[in-house]
Amino acid sequence: MMPISVQSVLGLVMKRQPELGREVDIPTTPRTEVYSQNCIGYSQARIPMTNPGAVTVILGSMYSGKSTALLYHLKRAMIAKKEVVLFKPRIDDRYSKDEVVSHDGESLPAILLDSHKDILGQIGTAEVIGLDEVQFLDVEVWRVVDILSLLGKTVFIAGLSTDFMGQPFETSARVAMISDKIEKLTAVCVKCGEDAVWTQMVSDGVEVTDGDRVQVGGLELYEPRCRRCFVK
Repeated sequence: MMPISVQSVLGLVMKRQPELGREVDIPTTPRTEVYSQNCIGYSQARIPMTNPGAVTVILGSMYSGKSTALLYHLKRAMIAKKEVVLFKPRIDDRYSKDEVVSHDGESLPAILLDSHKDILGQIGTAEVIGLDEVQFLDVEVWRVVDILSLLGKTVFIAGLSTDFMGQPFETSARVAMISDKIEKLTAVCVKCGEDAVWTQMVSDGVEVTDGDRVQVGGLELYEPRCRRCFVK
């Protein structure tokens, strides 16, 4: 089979995603050589690589340990001497403005994102990419994630599966659909102690069932609830 450079392969991708191609430079490294005999289009066939990437998506309610799991994967990669870069949406400033901080106090420095279009230009030579609170980004972030996998990157993504009204977050669902692996986590229901899969918004102890979908907060605003105790 004829070897084809990553830049050539991504040229095909960018024909389908011109909005990304105009705004970022795609990094290339020796370990991301791609081989294909007939690259006729990104949608027709997955392009096999000598070192293919992998995407893991971590989903759950609030307080289910999503960020803890994300940081675990990234710190494990760091122990293995792999270069790691971590991103998070700028809107998430609950515990730190420039770190991803889990509820149990674990943390790593993070690059702040205003848009999914900011990711590709900041990955450098990193082999492992982390992305926290993906639900705050535009649904089109899945395209960036797919490109990262084509570049041979290992990608770990954490996000809420549903909002406080019980509706799925489209961004979380979309990246999950293109992932290699999904880790679905549960919290502990504050009402009965069963597994919690929902996030309940509360105000002065009363359940809130409508309002702005995106409101950043902690225990003062959200509670994990099981299916029986969740109020829509």
